[in-house]
Amino acid sequence: MAGSDRTDAQTSIEIFLVTKVNNDMKRHIKSFTLDEDGAVTVDWVVLTAAIVGLAVAGVAAARTGVMTLAGNTSSGIADETVE
Repeated sequence: MAGSDRTDAQTSIEIFLVTKVNNDMKRHIKSFTLDEDGAVTVDWVVLTAAIVGLAVAGVAAARTGVMTLAGNTSSGIADETVE
């Protein structure tokens, strides 16, 4: 007999292995589609970016007032004399 002849047992084992791999792949795909960990991560990234954006906007808004106050303070101290 030639080396390519297969027995019923070999064929059965091959069918079992292919079926098992297909079932495992289906299980992994189903698990992946039901997993929400990535979605939670995206939510946190968006929330953190919004908080950082608001902080930058707050600093930019306060900067003008702080610079004016610092200038007035500097002028006031420069005009004073120490006896």
